[in-house]
Amino acid sequence: MREDVKKIHSPRLVQMHKKFFYFSAGNPSAANREGLTVRVIFQQVIFVLLFLFLSLGMVVNKLAGASFHLLLLASLIGIALGGQQRRKQFWLTLTKFWPLHLAMAGMALAVFANHLSLGGGSVKEYNFPLRFFAFTFLFWLFLQMELVQMRRLRWAFALGAIIMMVRTYYMTQGGASREYSNFMPIIAFTELAALLGCLGVLSIHWDRLRANWRFYGRTLFQVFAGIAGLYAVYLYQSRGAWFAIPVFVIAGCALLSPKRSYSRMLIGVLILASITLIYGATETVQQRLQQAESDLRGLAAGQADTSIGIRFQLWKGAWILLKEHPWAGVGSEGFAGALRDLAERKILSPSSIALPHAHNEFLFTGAVYGSIGLIALLALYLVPLIYFVRFLWVDDKAQKATAMMGVVLVCAFIANGLVDVMFLWRECAIFYGVVLSFLMACAAKERQLVPLAQLP
Repeated sequence: MREDVKKIHSPRLVQMHKKFFYFSAGNPSAANREGLTVRVIFQQVIFVLLFLFLSLGMVVNKLAGASFHLLLLASLIGIALGGQQRRKQFWLTLTKFWPLHLAMAGMALAVFANHLSLGGGSVKEYNFPLRFFAFTFLFWLFLQMELVQMRRLRWAFALGAIIMMVRTYYMTQGGASREYSNFMPIIAFTELAALLGCLGVLSIHWDRLRANWRFYGRTLFQVFAGIAGLYAVYLYQSRGAWFAIPVFVIAGCALLSPKRSYSRMLIGVLILASITLIYGATETVQQRLQQAESDLRGLAAGQADTSIGIRFQLWKGAWILLKEHPWAGVGSEGFAGALRDLAERKILSPSSIALPHAHNEFLFTGAVYGSIGLIALLALYLVPLIYFVRFLWVDDKAQKATAMMGVVLVCAFIANGLVDVMFLWRECAIFYGVVLSFLMACAAKERQLVPLAQLP
């Protein structure tokens, strides 16, 4: 052993020295030590950027975009300067997970097909699909992190949900007002708050501590984050955000409740009933339900210019546009004009064409990018979902938690997309791409699906 190691008398310090400055055999060279130091710094940079993104990215304006681009830049630098082994590993992630990469690139192909069909088109339109295509690089980047670092990000999920709840409370004046000022729509904002809270709860199984007071304290904090996410939805009273709540409850019961199926079913029913009773007992929720009932009665009587009636009109209009432009759609810049044309044809009312989207992710994507875009959207959801569902069949609780978090991420976006267009908003598209990349990398790391090359 080298002389400088012999001078360290503490066995703990000796082990730390070996961990950081020795590889599997032999003494490290100066280049080895320098390479390992660079790797540790690189991992810490990734961790900090991802922590900021998850905890504050949806609250601080432009922080999500800045964190996303810095993470993307870090991945490009790592691939370019990491040597042949890193580039070989990057190529391995491309070949081993090619269905995922193809699915993430599908929306870019849909935009290209739309431009090719209509002629022209703005280059800025590619900003939208590139947020998903970045998965190719972010997936590799997050694989460079240590698994223990990845699991520490459970605190970022929980903290993000709590901060977003506080922000929602401030914007809505404690739920008393639906007027707000924010850089992203508050409906999508509260939906992401609830999603972060659910991910924080599901990540309880990432904690390897035994059942002691520290474990229960951490668990209580994560459960509080889950409640905070649901409270954010309650504060704004958006009916569309309620669609994802059953997804959260079912996932939580499947992962955290006893293994007996009837027990899980009973717990799930009780939790859903409790949420329904708590929500339904409040005056504001009762008013929202009465308004929905009134809108439906008006719609049946031919009064289409109500909140729900306008949504039905937009769904009908988007479906007509998809049938009239089946392959490449009308384009993002042509959607408003196409709605005006439908209004002139007396298919839609003039008041319904003022909204920027169709209040349904699938119909809006089909109208804008045609069947090619609709197929790309389905791939964006279903291909990752298949991977995560396959990863569920494992005995290890931490690995099962990661897979369930991935399932919830995809299913929540699908549920919210039934009544909203989540990917129209920059932060939502970035959130889906980054969190999907992270959870997929975490699942691959847990199963050692991609061997990691050490820096020379």
